[in-house]
Amino acid sequence: MPDAGKPVALVTGGSDGIGRALAVRLAREGYVVAIMGRRPELLQAACHDIDAAGGEGASHAFRVDLTDRGAFPKKIDDVVEKLGRVDLFVANAGTAGPSSARHFDAREAQRVIDLNVSAFMAGIAHVLPPMLERRSGHIVAVSSLAAFRGLPKSAVYCATKAFVSTFMESFRGDLKGTGVFTTTVHPGFVRTALNAGAKNLPFIMTPERAADAIWKAIKRKAPNVAFPFPLAAPLAAARLLPNGLYERFF
Repeated sequence: MPDAGKPVALVTGGSDGIGRALAVRLAREGYVVAIMGRRPELLQAACHDIDAAGGEGASHAFRVDLTDRGAFPKKIDDVVEKLGRVDLFVANAGTAGPSSARHFDAREAQRVIDLNVSAFMAGIAHVLPPMLERRSGHIVAVSSLAAFRGLPKSAVYCATKAFVSTFMESFRGDLKGTGVFTTTVHPGFVRTALNAGAKNLPFIMTPERAADAIWKAIKRKAPNVAFPFPLAAPLAAARLLPNGLYERFF
C-alpha cells in the first residue's frame, strides 16, 4: 500500500512516449505511479526512470493489452488492490494508421477504434464509480489537435480523437459538483514511436515538453489544453471555417 499522503496516478500507455514522460513528471511531483502497457522491456525501463524521479517504490508496472475487454478492467482492480485507489487516471494509450478513402481497410480501422475508443471508455467506466463515491478524482484524456477537423488520409484517427474530445466535453458537464475533474489534452506532433521516420512535421515537440504542458493543466485542473500554440491556434480557428472553404486547402 502506498504512502497515505501520496496521491496515486494510473497512466495507460505509460511505458513509452508521452505516457512515460508524464509518468516520470508525476513521480517527480509526488505521485505514486502505476503504468500499463504491453511490452515488458519498455515497462521495466520506464519504471527505472520513474523511480529515479520519485524515489524507490514510486513506480508500479502492470502488463496488459488494453483492447482485451476482460483483462483490462481486472488490471485496474489489481492497481486498486495494490495501491489502494486511483486519484488520477490518465487515458493516454492510443494508436494511429493511414486511412485514405481510396485504400480504406475496415480491419485496420477497427484496430485503431478498439484502442482509441473502446479501451478508452472501458478504462473510464472502471475508474469513475469509486471517484464519484469518494467525491474526489481527476480524469485526463489524451486526444489530439487532429480532433479539431478531418484531415486527409487520417479519417479514422481524426474520428477517434474527435470522439474522445466530445465524450469528455459531455462528461465535464455531467460531473459538475461531484468533486471529479476532467482535462482533455490536444497535443500536436510529439516525437514518439507513432511518427518515427516521419519528416518535416511542424512544431514537433519532445515527450518531455508535452508532459510539462499536461502537468501544468492537471495542476490547475484545466478542462482543456492544446499545444503547441503555433499549431493549435490555426487548427482551432479552422473549426470556424465553412466546410466549403476549409476543403479548398486539400
